[in-house]
Amino acid sequence: ADAPARETSARAHAASSLAAVLAGAATWGLSAASPLVAWPIDTSPLAARGAFVLAFGWVAAEVLTLAWLTRGASPVRLGGSALVAAAARAAIAVLRSPPSPPSIALVAAILLAGGSSAGALVGSRIQHPGHLGVVAVVSSVADIVSVFHESGPTAQLAESTPWLSLFAIGAPMLGTSDVPPLLGVGDVVMAALYATAAARFALPEKRTWMALTGGRASAMVAVLVREIALPALPFLGLAMVVAHPE
Repeated sequence: ADAPARETSARAHAASSLAAVLAGAATWGLSAASPLVAWPIDTSPLAARGAFVLAFGWVAAEVLTLAWLTRGASPVRLGGSALVAAAARAAIAVLRSPPSPPSIALVAAILLAGGSSAGALVGSRIQHPGHLGVVAVVSSVADIVSVFHESGPTAQLAESTPWLSLFAIGAPMLGTSDVPPLLGVGDVVMAALYATAAARFALPEKRTWMALTGGRASAMVAVLVREIALPALPFLGLAMVVAHPE
């Protein structure tokens, strides 16, 4: 029985690693192609909102794909990936120049692989489905404080584009060369955590993915309405609690 389990784990780990690399490569390609598209982002508010929706949707799809793929990987593999990704990100922080399409793409691949691995590792260690409610509350409060308190980590990072781009995944805004950071590594971690924990306790898969997708979509709509940066984890946590009240 151990051999099939190891094979499944290896396949899940290989698939998630490949997906992270492909996501980074796709981000690089889109960054190069985006300025070539005639899109009136500077003259039409509707076009600007459309560009944001496309960019946010792209990043959200990357995050959810990695969350789904990492569910079956073993804790040892997940821990190794998280450590390698953390080391690579630290090296980039020391060596890299200001944000550029190649570095943004590389950071995206690292954050997707490392964040998903870390989240799945923690999710595999949760002992009871009821603990997900506690996780949702704690992560939501922490995210709110991080974003809105002047000394919060996210608020501090937001004041420095180079540093923010090290901890957030971006996507190109259609018609421009801009690749704004849209979702932080914490959002990657929590998506994988919820997906892995839900699979661990055999919670209804359809409701889990509706919650993860709906949480991202509601966060995007809130940003469009308020036109300011907002913490995404409260939307994700609330969606999971509503989907799995048990």
